[in-house]
Amino acid sequence: MPAFLIVHSKLTDSDAFEHYVKAAGTSLERYQGTYLLGGSLSEVLEGSHDKDRTVIFQFPSIEDAKSWYKSE
Repeated sequence: MPAFLIVHSKLTDSDAFEHYVKAAGTSLERYQGTYLLGGSLSEVLEGSHDKDRTVIFQFPSIEDAKSWYKSE
């Protein structure tokens, strides 16, 4: 069963973020992950938070998602 990993983050360093994006793409392939969606939040419908980006990844299983998350 597919597993989805959702990340809410705040971009504070654009240069470091670009480096991370390149490294994450390579590592996703190793764990059979897929980048589904990412970008700036447009509206918080309920509650509040200080994050400005949301990214969604899909993996073949929860085990694959956890392995990717815990990897270097």
